[in-house]
Amino acid sequence: MYINTTGYYIPQERVYNSHFFELNGLDSGWIEQRTGIKSRSKARPYENINTMSLEAVRNAIPELGNTGSVSSALVYAQNAKKFKEGDLVAMTVFGGGYSTGACLISIG
Repeated sequence: MYINTTGYYIPQERVYNSHFFELNGLDSGWIEQRTGIKSRSKARPYENINTMSLEAVRNAIPELGNTGSVSSALVYAQNAKKFKEGDLVAMTVFGGGYSTGACLISIG
C-alpha cells in the first residue's frame, strides 16, 4: 500500500480579526500577538464538506506521485484486511476553520 498523492482546499472567503472586535471587543493586535492568526477561512453558503472535499481531490490528481502521512484510520483498515489489491481509496479530512484535505490511495 502507498499514498499516491494528497490534496487540500481552502475557502476563498476570509474572516479578519477585526470581526471579533465588533463581537466582543478583542483587539486585532491582541489576537495576532497571542495566536499568530490574522484571518481565518470561511466557507461560502454553497460550500460544504462534500463540495470542499471534492475540490481537494481534484487538486490532488495532478500531483500523483507525491507522498504524505498515513492516518490511523487507514492503518487500521489495512491491518484489518479491509482493502484488496487494486482498490482505489479517497480519504478526506475536515478541520477547524473549514479547512479540508484529501488523499487518493491505490492499494497495490
